Amino acid sequence: MRLSREDLLRLRAAVVASISLIVAGASLVMLTGRWHQAEEDLAHRALTAREDMRSKLVRVRSGQDELHRAIERFRALAAAGVIGEERRLAWSERVKAIEVSRGLAPVRFEMAPRRPLDPAIAPGTSGNFEFLASSMRLEMVPLHEGELLGLLDDLHRSPGAFVRPRQCSIERLAAAGEGGGLKALCMIDWITLREKRS
Repeated sequence: MRLSREDLLRLRAAVVASISLIVAGASLVMLTGRWHQAEEDLAHRALTAREDMRSKLVRVRSGQDELHRAIERFRALAAAGVIGEERRLAWSERVKAIEVSRGLAPVRFEMAPRRPLDPAIAPGTSGNFEFLASSMRLEMVPLHEGELLGLLDDLHRSPGAFVRPRQCSIERLAAAGEGGGLKALCMIDWITLREKRS
């Protein structure tokens, strides 16, 4: 069977059309694959960005919580009178009030000038504030060790400073009547927090 020229032209047009459709289909498959990959990449970037934002939000909230805790600590210290200038007169009156309320023998004390607290003791000193200590040398003649411990406990609960005993010693006085009496000597730091001066 012999094909006519028209049949050959139609066959040729059909083959060209088929090849064109195959090429177009292959191109469409490739484009669809690329679009799919681009969509996956976009979704992955969006997910990564969302996780980054979530992580930043957690850090911000954590920072806010820490800031609120610091503000509350500052307010508590301010309310207790720990922040600001030293209150030597109030502290002296506090020692005398404890002496009277506990019925102690006279307590002698003297205070040294206020000085910066050793950074090894107060490593948190930073920012606009610094820790300062006013040292008190305290002498008393207690009837027993409990009187000294009671005095120190009352001082520890005193408002207006953190009270830190640095050193205490008790010795027995040989010639003080029956069995001898006691003599106590303590070095106590009254610790306050003050805004740094420029």
